[in-house]
Amino acid sequence: GPVGFGTLNAAQGFGAVVGSVVAAGAGRPRTRTLVRTAAVFGIVLAAIGLAPVFGVAVALMVLLGGVSVFFQATTNTSLQLTAREEYRARVMSVYLLLSAGGTPIGSPFTGALADLVGVRAAVMVNGALVLVGAGTGWLLSRRGRAAR
Repeated sequence: GPVGFGTLNAAQGFGAVVGSVVAAGAGRPRTRTLVRTAAVFGIVLAAIGLAPVFGVAVALMVLLGGVSVFFQATTNTSLQLTAREEYRARVMSVYLLLSAGGTPIGSPFTGALADLVGVRAAVMVNGALVLVGAGTGWLLSRRGRAAR
């Protein structure tokens, strides 16, 4: 219901505030930090779909909010620090297009999946997809290190 939904959103917001404070003191981001944070996000998201009771889901939403904001802040920082100055605005615009612009594309698919298999299963599938992305990032970062 609306109270439960509001509670879940408030928990995520609280976690986001904590995550932003942690990110502010984290120092220069490294690729492995980004990959690990993405993996934790995927695991927590899948765990929310498996949460046996509402209280566990609320606690996981706090963690999800923190990990989400930490990942966004460190990705943003990493891109700005590594992009050459003359390309920084272009890099950030592509990043914003892919990160924020993907929501209107992915949301209908998630909604359709939730209609087909249920909300919990759709959340778990999204968590698995994030883990696939984190794994791909890990493989690419290893390949990049091996090429150096």
